Amino acid sequence: MKAKDIFLLIIGIMLIYVYPIYSQEQAVKKLQLPTTPMKEDIVHLDLALKIASIEAQKEFGKGVAGEPIVGYDLNGSVRAYIVPFKIGGGVFPSEEEIIRQMNKAKQLLPEAKKELAKVREASLKRGGGKFEKKGDMVSLEKAPEWKQAEERVKELEKKSRAIGEYATIVVSARKDLAPVLEGCNSLPHYYTWKKLAEDKAKESLMSASVFLTRFYYGGPMDEIFEFESLTGDKIWIVMFPPRAVKPSKITAKKLEVTEEEKRWIQGKWSKVMEEVQNER
Repeated sequence: MKAKDIFLLIIGIMLIYVYPIYSQEQAVKKLQLPTTPMKEDIVHLDLALKIASIEAQKEFGKGVAGEPIVGYDLNGSVRAYIVPFKIGGGVFPSEEEIIRQMNKAKQLLPEAKKELAKVREASLKRGGGKFEKKGDMVSLEKAPEWKQAEERVKELEKKSRAIGEYATIVVSARKDLAPVLEGCNSLPHYYTWKKLAEDKAKESLMSASVFLTRFYYGGPMDEIFEFESLTGDKIWIVMFPPRAVKPSKITAKKLEVTEEEKRWIQGKWSKVMEEVQNER
């Protein structure tokens, strides 16, 4: 084989491997979003509440909204509005009452689990639990008292996390991101993790009293409580897993979307705004 032919062969092989990589990079090219949203992309609280109410009605039925929680990004701009709902309507309880209800369930849970273990053991000893085969599945047929004790534990576990009684809809505070960022049939982590976060802040700052100064929201499972002591010292409590972090140790991530994602987001906002208009 001539040197020229070898050279052309090498170039051909390089093009086979390099071109797909180059093409993929072109395909996933991302647009960087501004740190602070453009004026026309800012979503105000009144609009966010309307969107949250429509979404909650669709997903969970009738409900009454509680006080919205403002979630900031690490640059200090409003990222999202976290709106809790009490499913079924009525009056949305105060934060203190909600915490009291959850704590009551948590206190009753250990004893309920002990009772379940006791009932299960007694039932098995007297042959109250029988295995049954249904097709390819094998299930355990439990005695009535066993089922009752098990349901009690499940009920308290749900109440301890306010699952089923409440719902949460998170609405974006900027139109260059998806309108609804999160939805679940429980209270936001602001309620369920706040006490643990406060205790960790006291421990970290070595202070008997701390004050929640800001709540950061980066997305589902990406939330930070900011606490300040009486002396002005601040600490961030990252929740998953729970740990104390100095504010200077975490920096803001770049917000980027592809052209395809941008079009999808715009389509979602068009649909949401149409629904808001139809509600009037």
